[in-house]
Amino acid sequence: MNTHKKILIVLFLSHFLSACSTKNQDTITVASKDFTESIIVGELYKQALEGAGIKVKHQKALGASKILLAAIESGEVDIISEYTSTGVTVILNESPEFDPDKAYAIAKEGYEKNMLQLGSI
Repeated sequence: MNTHKKILIVLFLSHFLSACSTKNQDTITVASKDFTESIIVGELYKQALEGAGIKVKHQKALGASKILLAAIESGEVDIISEYTSTGVTVILNESPEFDPDKAYAIAKEGYEKNMLQLGSI
């Protein structure tokens, strides 16, 4: 399978996953990866939370998936967005799953085992 088809498959499987830390605080920190789409999604989270009356800080372009995961685990950030397939393959080190429902189930179970919360948007 060529690279363009692989990229399209990843994009079609892109139920976003929200990973949230559980610490209580006055300000929620949203982090995004270092590419435009992720920064836009981070801004959408920020604006939605602010619209609900929550103080939010957006750490734009923090880094790649594993950097954002480490930031969640350390409590540095509270919310990130992640592609389902990236969560399965990069974060959980599982084999790729091309059925979107199965991929989401694998990601959800794997994230919950690591005490992270998932949701889709």
